[in-house]
Amino acid sequence: MDCTLVVLAAGMGNRFGGLKQLAGVGVGGETLLEYGVFDAIRAGVGKVVFVIREDFAKDFGEQVVARFQDKVEAVCVYQSLDGLPDGYSVPLGREKPWGTGHALLAAKDEVRGACVVINGDDFYGATAYRDLVSYLKPGERDDRGLRYGMVGYELKRTLSNHGSVSRGICEVDGEGYLVSLSEHTQLSWNEAYTEVVSANTGTSLAGDVPVSLNLFGLQPGFFPYLETEFLHFLDDHHSDPKAEFFLPEVVSRHVKSGGGTLRVIPTQECWFGMTYAEDRDAVTKAIRERVRDGLYPESLWG
Repeated sequence: MDCTLVVLAAGMGNRFGGLKQLAGVGVGGETLLEYGVFDAIRAGVGKVVFVIREDFAKDFGEQVVARFQDKVEAVCVYQSLDGLPDGYSVPLGREKPWGTGHALLAAKDEVRGACVVINGDDFYGATAYRDLVSYLKPGERDDRGLRYGMVGYELKRTLSNHGSVSRGICEVDGEGYLVSLSEHTQLSWNEAYTEVVSANTGTSLAGDVPVSLNLFGLQPGFFPYLETEFLHFLDDHHSDPKAEFFLPEVVSRHVKSGGGTLRVIPTQECWFGMTYAEDRDAVTKAIRERVRDGLYPESLWG
């Protein structure tokens, strides 16, 4: 089975205070996204596509891709503010690209077969990649339509100690299939650490609800739907300089419309990531603990 890893790594890093895509956290200075690439290769992925910004492409190629370009086919594509279909233009006041759905569209022409999609600033754990790639292997479709997968993490295991986060909250049926997925922003613990609250909406959530961290397993047949949905998004939000085209919401709509099913694959892996600069020390410590425990070599690429 052909399978491509798509790494969404075009974020501006405003809350982090710099280019976290280039921040070393491994013993040998490896970046966090390199551990995802390493785990994906071990799970059977044969190609890696990085979605980045063109303004740091040179540094990214020299400092990151050069480390493992002899281990796997790797290419970079660019997500840009003006990367829009014909007939559309950037609205006044728009300062950044259009979100994770738009980022995946930037990779479309480089994807071979099914794809595993990840955030470049998140650590997901080796078994999450293994389980997702294994789920994709039987083929693109079954009698219920396109076969999608997503690794679901408990919300309480995905929060930062240094500020709020955004998460895709999942509703799952009794067979483990996704019913709906909605993006919740500005999530953090309440003062008593008993429930998670969205400062944006005032919504309270239980800590054990499954969430999407953009670790999706998608089929080639998803891309035409993604393109159509982006056109609808632009028609509806062309004058909003801050609207975002969220990949989890598009996947959810496709499932709800009957275009396919999405199995939410539970995991016991611990997530961690680098949303804020203060997260870097904790991430470095967590990586080195895993090296000490033999889960990763000291020199990731030998």
